[in-house]
Amino acid sequence: MQDDEDRYTRQRRLREIGDAGQTRIEAAAVTIAGGPGALVELVYLHRAGVGRATLDTLASAPAFPHAGAFRHPAAKRHAAASWRALRTLVELVRAPKGASSP
Repeated sequence: MQDDEDRYTRQRRLREIGDAGQTRIEAAAVTIAGGPGALVELVYLHRAGVGRATLDTLASAPAFPHAGAFRHPAAKRHAAASWRALRTLVELVRAPKGASSP
């Protein structure tokens, strides 16, 4: 990595994210529903640069619309967690400036 690059340089270069989107991701505080796949979701959000994540063991995760495409339960849990993390990141990047985090 060059001196002028940080961990999120590639994300910043994406037209869909840019500097403003990465700044919103880094400033975000998100809540993750506990349960199967919560750790996968947490790791993905952390690696994307989310500022703070809280695990809510009483919350239920949103339904995964693609669950029928997965035969094995472990693959289904992992895919659902990945989908939730990506959905959270998309909401953060698309949010207008000053909007609250999901």
